[in-house]
Amino acid sequence: MKSLIPILLCSLIFIASCKDKEDDSPDPYVSFASKIIGSWKLSSVTNNGTQATETYPGTIDPLLVTFNSESRIMSNGPCNGGGSNFYIVSESGSFLADNFTYTQLFCDALSSEWESRVEGSFDGAYNASISGNTLNIKSYDTYSMTFTRQ
Repeated sequence: MKSLIPILLCSLIFIASCKDKEDDSPDPYVSFASKIIGSWKLSSVTNNGTQATETYPGTIDPLLVTFNSESRIMSNGPCNGGGSNFYIVSESGSFLADNFTYTQLFCDALSSEWESRVEGSFDGAYNASISGNTLNIKSYDTYSMTFTRQ
């Protein structure tokens, strides 16, 4: 009988240790809508017809775009500010921007040209993808855009 008590005690400890434990590991799935939230700096555009890529010029102020959790895009260009609402239609990156507009302050030709490209690209946007710190937005407009997370 005395030898049975240690065996029972060990069995109880073993059974108690097999109890399900809470999984404290983070969920590996993060929605696309959560990934896009934050500030991004325009790094280049790609002409959809010729596939030629142009790097954003270092001679003008950066063009920054912020996506917030209320589905709003806010942009600070080299001269003007702008924005619109955005919609993530599917987890595969189907993306829509709703009537993206900039203020119309006078600025130099180069800054104005780049702001125009961004405005048109957002108006024609149909897909967004994120790889690491790079956001690519494809557009039916003349240019698709590439941003770097800030």
